[in-house]
Amino acid sequence: MKIRLLHGYKYESVDGYTCSTGIVRRGITDQAISHPYMHLDKNGVLEIFPGYAWDGSTCSFDKNSLRASLVHDALYQLMREGLLDKKYRKQADQLYRDMLIEDGLWKSHAWVRYWALRNFAGGGIKPEKKPRGKIIEIGE
Repeated sequence: MKIRLLHGYKYESVDGYTCSTGIVRRGITDQAISHPYMHLDKNGVLEIFPGYAWDGSTCSFDKNSLRASLVHDALYQLMREGLLDKKYRKQADQLYRDMLIEDGLWKSHAWVRYWALRNFAGGGIKPEKKPRGKIIEIGE
């Protein structure tokens, strides 16, 4: 039997989450994006399935950032895996900022986090050289 040991994650979605991202893709070749842990349709509706794990906001933990970090991490993962064009990074960052404000974070704090994303988080969409987690074999 193989088991994947996940490290680097803080949270796991129990119920899943669905929201509109504003990332509308209308090109002839654009298709819905299906992933084992999420689905993004052509109209920008993102469905994150139960069991999705993410690491939350890098800069701090507060209840105001959980929903925003869930959606932002999912979108960055789609870009990192080459399923969503990297041109949508700014839109993902703006959505993060807007969700922070909707969930009660002070606007000034949300804008500082947005600025940090725009200036320092570009590496988050680059393909990972080493996948998170380690596969081990147990038993026979």
